[in-house]
Amino acid sequence: MTRGTPDSTRNVADPGMGRYLARCRTRLNWIARTRIAAAGVAVLAALTVSLAALAAYLVPSQGWIVAARVLLYAVGIATVVTCVVRRMGTRRTARHVEHRIPAFNGRLITWLDASRREHRPALLPQLAEHALQIAKAHPPRRAVPAVSLLPPLALLTAAALTFYLTFEATPASWQLPAERLWTGDLLADTRPQVIVEPGNVVVPRGADVLVRARAHGFAAESLSVNAAFAGSGRWEQAVMMPAQDATHEFVLVAVTESVEYYVSAGGATRGGRLNSDRYRIEVADLPVVEGVELALDYPAWTRLEGSIQDHGDVAGVEGTTVGVQIQANLPLDDAHLVVNDSERGLDDGTGRFTIDAPGTWHVAVRHRGDVVKISDDYLIDVIHDQPPEVEFTFPGRDWSATAIEEVVLRVSASDDFGIESLALRYAVNGSDWISVEGPEATVARETGTSHTILLENLAVGDEQRPIRPGDMVSVHGVARDRSQSTKTALYFVDVRAFDKHYRDMGTNSAGGGTGGGGAREQELSNRQREIVNATWNLIQERDTGARAGSDLKDQVDLVAVLQGTLQEQVETLVARSQGRRLADTNEVETYVAELTRAAAQMGLAAETLAGHRLDDAVQPEQRALQHLLTAEAGLRNVNVTLSSSNAGDSVSRSLSELFDLETDPEQNRYESPQTPGGGGREQETAESEWRRLTELARRSEELARAHEQPGRPEAPLSRWQLERLQRELERLRDQLANDGSQGASQPAGGEPATRASGQPVGGAPSGTNPPPDMRGTLADLDRAREAIEQSLGAGDTDRVTETAADAFRQGAEVLRQTANRLLEDQRDSLAAGLRDAERRANALVEEQRRILKRLQAWEKEVAEAYQQGRSYTYRGSDFEDEAQTKRRMREDVERVATDVSNLRQQLAQSTSEDPDLVRLLDRALDDLADSRVVDQLTMAADYMEMGRLFMRNLERPVHDALNRLSNRLGHAVARFENAGAESASATTVADVQALRRRLAALGPGGDPRALREIADATWDLAVEALGREGALDLAETRRAYRGLGARDANRERLYRLTLAELDQMEIALRKVDGSPVRAEAPEEGYDSAAVAEYFRQLSSGG
Repeated sequence: MTRGTPDSTRNVADPGMGRYLARCRTRLNWIARTRIAAAGVAVLAALTVSLAALAAYLVPSQGWIVAARVLLYAVGIATVVTCVVRRMGTRRTARHVEHRIPAFNGRLITWLDASRREHRPALLPQLAEHALQIAKAHPPRRAVPAVSLLPPLALLTAAALTFYLTFEATPASWQLPAERLWTGDLLADTRPQVIVEPGNVVVPRGADVLVRARAHGFAAESLSVNAAFAGSGRWEQAVMMPAQDATHEFVLVAVTESVEYYVSAGGATRGGRLNSDRYRIEVADLPVVEGVELALDYPAWTRLEGSIQDHGDVAGVEGTTVGVQIQANLPLDDAHLVVNDSERGLDDGTGRFTIDAPGTWHVAVRHRGDVVKISDDYLIDVIHDQPPEVEFTFPGRDWSATAIEEVVLRVSASDDFGIESLALRYAVNGSDWISVEGPEATVARETGTSHTILLENLAVGDEQRPIRPGDMVSVHGVARDRSQSTKTALYFVDVRAFDKHYRDMGTNSAGGGTGGGGAREQELSNRQREIVNATWNLIQERDTGARAGSDLKDQVDLVAVLQGTLQEQVETLVARSQGRRLADTNEVETYVAELTRAAAQMGLAAETLAGHRLDDAVQPEQRALQHLLTAEAGLRNVNVTLSSSNAGDSVSRSLSELFDLETDPEQNRYESPQTPGGGGREQETAESEWRRLTELARRSEELARAHEQPGRPEAPLSRWQLERLQRELERLRDQLANDGSQGASQPAGGEPATRASGQPVGGAPSGTNPPPDMRGTLADLDRAREAIEQSLGAGDTDRVTETAADAFRQGAEVLRQTANRLLEDQRDSLAAGLRDAERRANALVEEQRRILKRLQAWEKEVAEAYQQGRSYTYRGSDFEDEAQTKRRMREDVERVATDVSNLRQQLAQSTSEDPDLVRLLDRALDDLADSRVVDQLTMAADYMEMGRLFMRNLERPVHDALNRLSNRLGHAVARFENAGAESASATTVADVQALRRRLAALGPGGDPRALREIADATWDLAVEALGREGALDLAETRRAYRGLGARDANRERLYRLTLAELDQMEIALRKVDGSPVRAEAPEEGYDSAAVAEYFRQLSSGG
């Protein structure tokens, strides 16, 4: 029993280890074969390119081609045989596995060596068992991982791809020799030869013959035509001229006798020239066309009169009849027209054909059974009937009107052959279209019509109710010609209320209150409006053929997804409103009901779009938009109604929170975000605080000056003044104490601290701790008050007056410092806000650049896969992170825009308002809105989630818009931070004046190079001082510099341009600095002698 155990173990372990090594060896063999194949393909590619180049330029003999083919086949066969027979030895396999898995620790090689011995060691079964246990823990896929096959496989793919791309990139003169090396003439005629046209031909006597030739299967340095005319007995040679498509041409002029010719390729071989076959041109006494007259009869629907032309090229719409009249030098017997290789008869030189396709036509006769062309080839061109063009001339955009207004619609149309009908169509709240046809008139190429919609006469729905705020009228125009029609874009006329309601912004509770404005409320209707426009545009693209097939299907699916998403948001908004029991309020009930109706119409539209029924989806989409507009119109009234009561604040705030949660779900709406620089109310509070402190300082200074006047009144008046002074001092002291208390520790609720009952007059409020500098001011005022009290009791007014004056003067100084510090804090807050907005804009630019680079890399991979003839598979989830990033970027853009808008408002309201800086921020916000960055980011996120990634053309405008925003904010920061520097522009103005002096010294006729140096220095100084986004725009002047030569007129022009540029820049710099603008010095010559001479001539009649 004891000896049986090792034997059984050996029988089990030995085969197991053998199978383990065999599997590892199989994997290693495939890796080795792949490397061999890659090397073989690379060698074959190099040999093929080299041999093909030699064959193209040397045109060797057939024996050389066979030898080269044998070499290529030998290399290929050797590669295949090596791949088949190549096997890795077992010992080498064991070494590789030992190297990959150190756990074997030499057991594998030891077992392999011991198992091959004739007398196996006694411990071999235990060794095999231990090795097998390690092998089970490290299977072959770990010992030889599949990833090891990737490098040689990538090398093989790269070699094959390089081979293919090299073959495609080489000229045709190399490709044919390469094909000949591999396949000979099995698949195509690859022999090097010269192909000649027209070959053997019969021409009329005296006709010109165009000979064309091209090299086939080799590269020729030149081609020459060799001709022997009948009776001459010698060959003449002429070099042919290169033409398009690697062809060469030569014209034999006025051939009057038979010619034998061939074409030879110069420099084709080392030993001689490669010649084409010999051809013959026979000359016959045939008619020659001397003139052509064409009569064009256009179809009736074109309403064009017939025309006659005296040349052969003809162009007309399909169906145009062309009458041909031929003038020849001889009678046209057995002649006919050849139109697009189709023969038509000629009767005494007269024929007819109809234009139905582009091509050529010519005149031919039969000679000895052959068709002989006796005229040139004339072109036939088909003019296609273009669809009409139609557009709204008024209003040309979405419009807003009250329910009693008259809306005037004007539309114009044009067509290449005439508009047959023009109509205006409108629908109320997505109902059936009402068509208003234009006036009956003759068909014209340009026409127009107008119609006035009386909104008060429109009836809505089955109940025929009058139109009301929240309703809408959708309009478009339709123009038709003979067979095509064109529609305008879809426009909307929104019915608004007669008056505007404004929200009560007095309460700003947590969560933002009703501070969202109307933008959030209109978010749902704006999205639905975009969906309607997208559907309408897809209908037009489908009808015009601009989009079809899978592309159109993908776009419709995307719109269906967007419609379904918006439906879910509206339904969630309704559910949350009902969950908060907001619908129990009478004012909100109608709003929730309209949202419910809108969601139902959105669901119908989404189902219709999912079925790719675009035309049927327009009406439910419009009805959904109308319900949203009605809900929003009601919501504005709801907010104003509810804000009049305390209970209404919570309802109005809940509605605003629900809107924010649905339109921007990622942002936490239950905390009021702290905008950079503070909000609008904080700005107003700071301004009012600064004004109050300034007023207190002024009053203190006046009191101090009043008590320093030398002639004071008598004692009763002085006592009255002291009592008034005491009251002013107490009031001023209490105001300062309250201000210091609020600034140091703001009480809950924001109310100022009041003096406790029983507190002494002038005592500090209880529970407060004013700032140190304010405590010193209060102490000075307390000393002044005590001095006044002592004086009133003792009657010493002189000493009291001096003490009070000093106290008031010190208080005024402290108040001024406090006011100035408040302004500095406000300015620092605005600067920090601008810098933070710039930082976030830069981060958005970098993120957009990263996404754009990844899309470019992905498109490159797809293109490479397509060029290789393989499909590129990817999952929609590959770009889920980018889609989420896009949504976060959209939120960041909205936050940055909101913050910049708040900063712009604060700058406009501040005491140190900078109009140029405010305009710069306005341009940044306007450009961001015009670029529709938020919409583009939303669309990009939706595209990425759906796996539609060919969108780099949408990403570049977003990148450019964000980059412009970042640059403008950077300029705003620099301008704001440099605005307070007193000498910021003084040095620059001095530089401008120095450049002007240099320019004046040089004069208009100075050195052009020196003039250009001054012009460049002026430009650099303008950029440094004002920035590229500053108020100064010198682009037109810079463009005017281009192309100026050294002539006197050009030098004078450059001089005056540079002088004007310096004047503009000095005006802009002095405007920033607040300095007066220098008036331009008069030119003495013009103001004195020239003017006097001019008026003398004028008075004398000369």
